[in-house]
Amino acid sequence: DIRQKTLDVAMDLISARNVEGVVNLLKKEIVKTQEGPPDDINNKYRALLVQAVHSCVVKFPEVAESVVHLLMDFITTGAVAVKVVKFVREIVEQFPALRPTVLEKLVDQVPDITDPDVIRVALWIIGEYCEDSESIVA
Repeated sequence: DIRQKTLDVAMDLISARNVEGVVNLLKKEIVKTQEGPPDDINNKYRALLVQAVHSCVVKFPEVAESVVHLLMDFITTGAVAVKVVKFVREIVEQFPALRPTVLEKLVDQVPDITDPDVIRVALWIIGEYCEDSESIVA
């Protein structure tokens, strides 16, 4: 697939100077997949994009804040939901400053999650990192 090869080349060429631009482009592409038809090709491309964003965050943690909330929009349904919730788990673990906002959005999205694997990880994140009952009840 041409998209896979293009993303592979882009990930090999990413540097500290261009990471913001690459991540912004990946975010735009993710949004485009949401607007398109919900077919198998779109789902595979979205999964490739999520994996590419994850690779960027692993290499350059400073971009985590700019992508985590966008990716959380895909946590409720779809083929990438499991990948996204595992990515969110890593973000919450590695970036304590992002926990309050990520946890708040995650708690809001729990009623809409349909996949049992995703709900399992989401509830684990909430149980592990929520520090008071008000943040769960709110």
